Amino acid sequence: MATFIVLSGPGPRRDLAKDARSQELWDEHAAHIDHHVASGMIVMGGPLLDTQGALLIVQAEDEAAVRAMLDADPWYAAQILTLERVAPWQIFIDEPRR
Repeated sequence: MATFIVLSGPGPRRDLAKDARSQELWDEHAAHIDHHVASGMIVMGGPLLDTQGALLIVQAEDEAAVRAMLDADPWYAAQILTLERVAPWQIFIDEPRR
């Protein structure tokens, strides 16, 4: 397994006056994300407050698997989010602080 970052920006159908949970298709998007969190594919993620985009940390066999997961997300299909970048990531520091 490899680790990837997924960087997304707001799509043309994102309502910039609303927060993430108030967007169209929120329930469907959340269910999709929750499924991949439960499977271990999505390790961390959340909205980027300055751009209304999102960042995900993903464990997958390859970039194609990451892109397939994103293609099935209702928010990408509906252009609420747009994919800006998928990049392999080598973790040097893994010290969570709470």
